[in-house]
Amino acid sequence: DRLWSLGLVIKNLWYYTPPRRLSTNQVHVILLRRAVAKLSSRIAFSKSGYESRNLPIFLESFKVAVISRDNSRLEKLRGFVSPSVRDNLTTLVGNVGSEEGAEVVKHALLKSVGKVTDIVSSLGFSWWQGGPPHTQTLKELHWVIETLLFSTFVSWKVFFPLVRDDPNCTYTFITGGAGEKLLMPGTGFLTVGAASTLAFCQVLREEYPEVPCKLNQVKINTGVAPPERMAPGYLNHLDLGEAVATLVERKNTTHTVFPVNSPADLKKVILEGNL
Repeated sequence: DRLWSLGLVIKNLWYYTPPRRLSTNQVHVILLRRAVAKLSSRIAFSKSGYESRNLPIFLESFKVAVISRDNSRLEKLRGFVSPSVRDNLTTLVGNVGSEEGAEVVKHALLKSVGKVTDIVSSLGFSWWQGGPPHTQTLKELHWVIETLLFSTFVSWKVFFPLVRDDPNCTYTFITGGAGEKLLMPGTGFLTVGAASTLAFCQVLREEYPEVPCKLNQVKINTGVAPPERMAPGYLNHLDLGEAVATLVERKNTTHTVFPVNSPADLKKVILEGNL
């Protein structure tokens, strides 16, 4: 084994973890609304733009595969990569929000990397404030549910079989607390969609109680921001990424919801490996 750095992209933020040991046969898949990234002891991922200056560092030691619905995002990402390490970056256009598209993406990943060991699913959008329900259309509600619930279901249905029967594999959902309360007037559809995702995660834990794979959920109940945008009680996005990576790496819990309410929770999980 060698010391590697593992980057996680969750909810359109860049999360960085300090060097840690990863076995040479690990392959991690991160599912995003617009992108899927696979990471292993030789694989890392950066979403276009945010902290992209770190990507060349990872590409010196890692091979990177990024799948996005939007080829322009992939082109932008490729633009951040120096020619000396560009051969380590693979980009594919695909859609993990449809069953057909997700199957195509899955086969492309397997052909490229082989066995997958860990999946982190963070699907949806960062905010919705379209107004009170009586001002909205059925089409708008359908879009919210499709984005928050349907994409989560489809990607789980397609990718979960890759790790389901292996006790050394993990599938982790990243969700939020918006499904349990109205954040502010005019955001009700966000609550409806987020609640449906929370319910779906609960269904999976109870429908598959004996599944060997470590099936967990990290529920973020506060704001997340980079250091220059921090507010009281917010989580530093770097610390959140390290905490999620720690949970995935240690593989010592399953069928558990990890509520993250404060920075203290993140320190606890990083130090103790649990919440």
